[in-house]
Amino acid sequence: MKHLEVHKCGLESIGNVLLCDADNFCEDTIIDITSVEKIPSKFSWSNLEFLDLRDNEIVKVDCMVKLAPKVTTLLLGCNKIQSVDFLADLPGLRTLEVNA
Repeated sequence: MKHLEVHKCGLESIGNVLLCDADNFCEDTIIDITSVEKIPSKFSWSNLEFLDLRDNEIVKVDCMVKLAPKVTTLLLGCNKIQSVDFLADLPGLRTLEVNA
């Protein structure tokens, strides 16, 4: 998948989308969201280039963006963004929208 849009779903983090299948883990499996390198590769969005998460409740760009390393367009307008980190982990990022 190269293009993903999720609008008006009340998402609070980018991980809500990029880790959407996490409920299928065994109950004793814990995902350490502070270290994306520890997240199983099945959650890697290696082909994703366009990520549109406008009109949600996202408050920050966190380490979960590392799960989509080829993203060139990241649209986060109409969220509650207070912190933008980890953009250096998206070397191909060309378009970033972060407005209120």
